[in-house]
Order: sequence, then structure tokens, then C-alpha cells
Amino acid sequence: MVAIATSTIVSQAFRHLEHPPVAGLAETHPLAVAAAEQYDAALDLALSMYDWSFARVLAALPEVGAQGLAPDTALPFAFAVPGDLVRLHHVKAGVAWRRDGEKLRADAAGPLEIRYTARLSNEAQLPVSFRDVVSLQLAIRLQVHLPTRTKRVDLREQLEVAFTLAQEVDKISASSHDFSTGEAVDHRDWAEEAQS
Repeated sequence: MVAIATSTIVSQAFRHLEHPPVAGLAETHPLAVAAAEQYDAALDLALSMYDWSFARVLAALPEVGAQGLAPDTALPFAFAVPGDLVRLHHVKAGVAWRRDGEKLRADAAGPLEIRYTARLSNEAQLPVSFRDVVSLQLAIRLQVHLPTRTKRVDLREQLEVAFTLAQEVDKISASSHDFSTGEAVDHRDWAEEAQS
């Protein structure tokens, strides 16, 4: 659980809510309790919004037993879902798969190559632009403490702007090719075209 009093994300969420700083609240204050309860959900929701480079993990999953799973002849191989997985983005091309609870089932033997967004708990590892997305998600989750509907709408609009900015900041994180197909992709924009 996050240390609410020292969290920059929580402090920023309180600023979005136009509330006094979290450091001045007792840990038992209803807003501090709500922030502690909602922090992880806000972080996971923000992480799941995009394939963020700073949270991207490539993994080769070993096979595990299919205990607790009904037999499936179409997808006979089972793999444990990583414990830090927030969102699965890609499974090795050509493999038929399905998630069943905490297992991935596939039609190919392991190792099963996947790409996913991992849960991060250290705020210092998060880019500043992304921290603002999380703070706005948290503020929205705490919006029952807001006096007006207009402010709630403002928070949602601010989240859209912050998310777009964070995406732009994170966009150039790999060479220009489609990781799901391995084919080259031309990401040049019209300004680059005009100058070449």
C-alpha cells in the first residue's frame, strides 16, 4: 500500500480536487482513507490505458499443469499469468490462446512469448506525465468529495488531455516496426515527408 502522506500522486490528486494537502490530514480522515483504498485501482486503470514503454515486459512463460482447468483439446497447454500483469497486449503470432482466470491456455507448447503491461509500485519509476494521469484517475475516483458536477466534468476533460500528452511523451520508445508482425512501419508525419 502506498504511503499516502508522502505520495506525489496523491498530493496532485488532492490539488485536482482543490483540497488542502494530504500531509495535513490524519490517516483516519475519510479522504485519506478513501485515497489509500483507491490508489492501486487508479494506478492499474492508468497502466491499462496504453502499452506504456516504462511498464512493458516481454516474457517467455513456461508451461504449468492444468490443475483446476476443464480439459480443452483445442487449447491443451497451460501457462500461469504473471502476478504483476495489468494488461496483456500480445501473444506470440500464430498461437491460438485464451485467458481462463489466472492461466493462459494455448494451442502451442511453451515457452509462450507474451508482451504485457506490468504493475509498478515505485512512483519514482513513473514518468511525470504519467503520474499526472494517475493523479487525475485518483481524483475522479474520489470525486464524491467534490461539491459541483462542473468540477467532475473538468476532471474528465483534464484526464483526456493528460493522457494524450503522456502518450505523446511515451510514443517514441522503439524502432519503427510493428512488434506483432515484425514488419517495418513508416511513422513519419507530413512535416517529415515535406522535408525529405
